[in-house]
Amino acid sequence: MAFQAGMNPPGGVWQDTNKDHTAGFSIMADNFPIDYRDFLIYNTSGFVASLSIILLLISGLPLKRRVFMWILMIIMWVAITAMALTYVKAISVFTPDHQYAAALKVIVIGQLVWSGLMLLLLLGYIEIKLLTKVWFPS
Repeated sequence: MAFQAGMNPPGGVWQDTNKDHTAGFSIMADNFPIDYRDFLIYNTSGFVASLSIILLLISGLPLKRRVFMWILMIIMWVAITAMALTYVKAISVFTPDHQYAAALKVIVIGQLVWSGLMLLLLLGYIEIKLLTKVWFPS
């Protein structure tokens, strides 16, 4: 998904060349340069994280070791979060001004739900690890 978004950026690419733009270059980059930079950072982070996950899974490393599983889980969280941020950036740039307040409300609610879920998962993971050590010491 990140590769596709990088090859076909939101808003597409210019189809012609004139004094203001060049064919084949991103329309979003010309119209929203700061948002495009953020989009590229999020998208590239998700792409690199996804490639790292694939590499770790096919590398033959002993995934039963806790360290490798922890690393894999963190990279997976980075990939998913970067994908969500890429989506939010694309949506926020292409929402018309008269719809922006409503869209922003939805985006903020989505981010709060996402952050709450991530926090809940992290706390649950830590609690399970701590309780396992207390109840079933090695």
